[in-house]
Amino acid sequence: MTSNHLSFKLFKEEYKKYTWALALTIIGFISSKIILPLLDYSNYINAKNRFVENLSNNEEYLLKKLESLNDYLTIDNDFNKIVVIGLAILLGTVIFSYLHNKKKIDFYHSLPITRSNLFFIKYLIGIAIALPIIIISHFLLYGIFSILLGDNIVDFKEVLEAVFIDIVFFIVIYSITVFANILAGNTIIGIILSGVLLNLFSIMILVIFSLSDIFFSQVIDLGYIFDYQLKYNPIICYLGLKNNLDYFSITSINFSKFNILSMY
Repeated sequence: MTSNHLSFKLFKEEYKKYTWALALTIIGFISSKIILPLLDYSNYINAKNRFVENLSNNEEYLLKKLESLNDYLTIDNDFNKIVVIGLAILLGTVIFSYLHNKKKIDFYHSLPITRSNLFFIKYLIGIAIALPIIIISHFLLYGIFSILLGDNIVDFKEVLEAVFIDIVFFIVIYSITVFANILAGNTIIGIILSGVLLNLFSIMILVIFSLSDIFFSQVIDLGYIFDYQLKYNPIICYLGLKNNLDYFSITSINFSKFNILSMY
């Protein structure tokens, strides 16, 4: 009981240290999920008014603008993905940078708490900062667009899919970054190692393809292995996810059967 109380108290104290990261997270998602969509909506309204007043007859343009507005609610929002990736790498690096400072290590190890509990507290801080903002920003924008767009809004299932995918890829990229910073001796090496681990499969594939092109170009064609670069590189896979594509490993989500990894 005392150990749980100490863990919870330490979690609260540690969380307070990263209020700046929480503020930065809020700013990032306000930009990607509120400011940009509303600016785009303003352009849509201007174009719609011109169409109504017969100053423009480009109905196809209006439909494309409406589709682009709905993209902010789905997995097609590329700027939102960049925010998620940047946030995962930033939090994983900053929260575990204490491992690269001897004084901080001595301080934390002097606390009456096990190292495994200390790790989970630190790890959960990043999750606690990011996940609520990811969820709230999606639902907030859906509420705003429900009022502004009415029946022209995407199905709520697509919003849930976007939330789920954002959370999954945040946790994957965040976890890899944390692992890299645990292995590294200092923060700069930790950032470099994060980049290497996040792109490990892509690097391996490029090396294999280059070697095969040099030694086996007349024997076999290994061009197909680039498909694995799309599947197993979390950043490329995440940025490549689109509503109209279904050949990635995690895009064909069937919510009725919850068949996530169907490609495996």
